[in-house]
Amino acid sequence: MNNPSRLIDSPRKSPDSQSASYVEAVGADAPVAPGDLLTGALTGILTGTLKFLFGKLPPDFPEFVYTVLLRPWPLRQITNFVIQKSLPDSVSYGPAVVKLNPSDPAVSGALAFRVYENAERDLLHSRCRPGMTFIDIGANIGYYTALATHAVGPQGRVLSLEPDPESFKYLSQTVAANNTQNISCFQLAAAAAPGTQRLYRSKDNRGDNRIYEPEPGWESLEIKTVTVDGLLEQLGISSVDFIKIDVQGAEGSVIAGMKNTIRNSGALTIMTEFWPAGMTQCGTDPLDFLAQLEQLGLTLYELVRGSGELARVEDKLDLIGRYSGRKYGTVIALRPELTQPAPIEDEYLEPAFIAG
Repeated sequence: MNNPSRLIDSPRKSPDSQSASYVEAVGADAPVAPGDLLTGALTGILTGTLKFLFGKLPPDFPEFVYTVLLRPWPLRQITNFVIQKSLPDSVSYGPAVVKLNPSDPAVSGALAFRVYENAERDLLHSRCRPGMTFIDIGANIGYYTALATHAVGPQGRVLSLEPDPESFKYLSQTVAANNTQNISCFQLAAAAAPGTQRLYRSKDNRGDNRIYEPEPGWESLEIKTVTVDGLLEQLGISSVDFIKIDVQGAEGSVIAGMKNTIRNSGALTIMTEFWPAGMTQCGTDPLDFLAQLEQLGLTLYELVRGSGELARVEDKLDLIGRYSGRKYGTVIALRPELTQPAPIEDEYLEPAFIAG
């Protein structure tokens, strides 16, 4: 997902050969100065090289390129510059259209090169059905929102939460580009309680924004928070079917604010980033996070890199140990249909943030 271990965003899988081709944004008829010609030529050469690498090499190689080969300065700066210069306005994954953020070479760059979370995309398509309710927590520019709006269809519903104003702007453009009527977007962060927090914004990767300051000097702004339980209550939604969470270590706080939703939903899929170091920095014990999901009646699986298969999590400590430091993974929490209603916990009084 959007882990800080990704310099430009380190995707897990190779491009999908069935996806629509990458379209470069160029202005062939515009007058070009000599210096611009040289810059354009160099950009074209480097862009072609990156496209070849990410399109032809084994599934895990793009991640190696991003996180190892391109990590040292100035390779990082050069690569980010090249990607930003070659970004199209949008990309399409089947019927799903995603508007890209030209200031973010991370998520938008990986999407343009077709190397962004393809295994997660495939899992969404395998488990989302028409009529379902889908929640996108940490929506960024709306990749999963765009995929889900077509997967759940006109009778389904998509709720997208993204607190960063810049990302929310492109999320809104993504929603408009898909021309569907089943999406509701909220410029809010899901948390354990309603209120306000500070959001620290990454300069290189908008997918790496966090609710704690990783190191001094990060730009920050105040954002509003809400519990998923309270949001759904105001919307009159009693249960959901699929929840995607990617909030850079704050996943524990998100779960704490949606326990009633989880208990009262039937068959449920939660797809969450699992970055133990980030969780620890955010004040969550990774072992406790996994245990809470199990206590809520969910069975835990790891989305296996390269194959996209689901492997049952038998040893939680082993899972945590394999994702030390900057390493991250994706945990899939599944539950079959409940046979009995679950008890309701005390609820927070939510602010009236829903207009109309």
